[in-house]
Amino acid sequence: MFPLTWYFWLMISAYLMIPIINAFIKSDSENGPKYLVIMFILSSVFYQFLISVKSYTFMELRFFLMPIGYLSLGYLLANYEFKRKNLVLIVSVLLFAITSAIKVIYGQSPEVTLIFANIPLGQASFIDVGIVKIIQACSVFLIIKYLPLKLSKIKKIITSISRSSYGIYLVHIFVFLLIFNYTPVQGSGTHVFLTLLIGTFVVFILSWIIVLIASKIPYINKLSGYA
Repeated sequence: MFPLTWYFWLMISAYLMIPIINAFIKSDSENGPKYLVIMFILSSVFYQFLISVKSYTFMELRFFLMPIGYLSLGYLLANYEFKRKNLVLIVSVLLFAITSAIKVIYGQSPEVTLIFANIPLGQASFIDVGIVKIIQACSVFLIIKYLPLKLSKIKKIITSISRSSYGIYLVHIFVFLLIFNYTPVQGSGTHVFLTLLIGTFVVFILSWIIVLIASKIPYINKLSGYA
């Protein structure tokens, strides 16, 4: 169960960094986020290149990577408005399809994945800061941001999921263990695929409902993870 909680510890470190990032961004609200994002991307490409050529460096750039990189990237994308929104949406959909195909084909191969884990310091991580994952994350963010949702109900659902996302993460581990404990994944490839697909959907829905219910209960709502 411990590996499934890695994101919880990552979020704690991210929250601890927020005061530093906020102070830096406030000092130069226009160029500060751009600098952090540029260094995030350059650091990712730099380390991935070293891994691909099996080389080493004494240059320490990991500060710009997890989790500060995605924080800065999300802030910049949320506050920057593109002029040609429809074009950005189309390009984002294409990039998401391409990067997803690359991840499916190559999996956790070092050519497309960059994960830091400093074992001597007791640090373990599963966050991918490779350039493929960065592009994929950008595309998902922009698709959701510029998706033309005219129906108010759909907007409410997406907003609710967004506000519940951290709580869903905290809760889904227990729902996952409960469901798959009674629904063993076995059988043919098709059966396994359908079991995982349906199971994932059920875990998500149940976790979302639990968070929404918890957010309505006094005192417990502060710990529900509902933003």
